[in-house]
Amino acid sequence: MKPILIHVHAFYIEMLPEIRRILASFREYPHEIWVTYVEGNDEMPRALEDFEHVLPVPNRGFDVGPFVRVLNAVDLSQYSYIAKLHTKRNIMQQTFVKKVLVSGARWRNYLFSYAEPQNLPKCIAAFETTPTLGMVGHHVLIHDAEPATPEAWEWSRQMLASCGLQEKNSRYICGTMFMCRAELMLPVRNLLADEEFEIPDRELKFSISHAVERFLGMVITAQGYDIRDVYTPESERRALHLQNLFYYICHRIWRFIYLRKENKNGGCIIKLLKIPVYYKKGRKN
Repeated sequence: MKPILIHVHAFYIEMLPEIRRILASFREYPHEIWVTYVEGNDEMPRALEDFEHVLPVPNRGFDVGPFVRVLNAVDLSQYSYIAKLHTKRNIMQQTFVKKVLVSGARWRNYLFSYAEPQNLPKCIAAFETTPTLGMVGHHVLIHDAEPATPEAWEWSRQMLASCGLQEKNSRYICGTMFMCRAELMLPVRNLLADEEFEIPDRELKFSISHAVERFLGMVITAQGYDIRDVYTPESERRALHLQNLFYYICHRIWRFIYLRKENKNGGCIIKLLKIPVYYKKGRKN
């Protein structure tokens, strides 16, 4: 087996200890780590001084833009697999993705799960024995096309066509942490320049980064490979499904009883049983 190319985008310095814990899982395998961080962050270089490949990048494209930058900096033929990781904080507000509760540390734990020490050997064994396996990640985060982001899907399809590939399905890993076959990322190289990615703004409903997030999965299936969770037992999946169904039903009932919405301008509305009972007008821009 050739080395594993590991890309870490380090944005939140306080999350580096957890990243280092995850990286320890790769010690038993040949690997090469490339770390990117946003240029101008004076503290980060000192925190990353023990890594061999450290690359400052513009603050564009969240973790996706830096990933494309690393793909362009290496020779992918020298690696068997790519492992993509990035620092991710807890989600403070109660949040559901496809009726799955991902707030707190849940989303990060799902994303990191493929690289946990008990799961990484299963992933590598599956790659080595299943020629059609192209990408792995947690089943909760393996999604298909959803109608809420039509612009992102249109851009991702245009990128796929520009690579001369035909769409097979719209599967991707939500959150862009995964392990995949290195050669399958060749179409991603030289696809976009740094300046084509937007400066991160979480208020944006659509960005090039969202499109590339979807494209990174579509490019796998377009080349005839599968995206699967190869490490979570079926019994654990069923238990998680029932647990999240309970959480989701409780969440919907509570939102019916009490709903508070705020906007970035300081406005606020509170509803009880869907009836507005309080309204505060936000400041004008």
